[in-house]
Amino acid sequence: MAALFQAIANNHSVPREQVQESVGHRRASLDLAVILSFAVLYGFAASVMARRVWRRFPVDEGWMAGAVAVLVISLVFSAGGVLAGEQWSVAMENFR
Repeated sequence: MAALFQAIANNHSVPREQVQESVGHRRASLDLAVILSFAVLYGFAASVMARRVWRRFPVDEGWMAGAVAVLVISLVFSAGGVLAGEQWSVAMENFR
């Protein structure tokens, strides 16, 4: 770790101690912006998907098929959301 801190310090022309002290310090506002922006996109996508499911399985034809479809699709959609959220976070970190 000392070699890594020294390399970073040399690249940025700062003392090694400053690099060591900065480990673990992040601006919460940037993290909040990334999380909220993904939450808006995920909420929109989930809303679209829910409308498509209920359009395919109308309540007036029986609610059980729609409920089961929502349950199964929500499990798949949430797993995909976790993966997409990770990628979104990585992309925003790279952009930053």
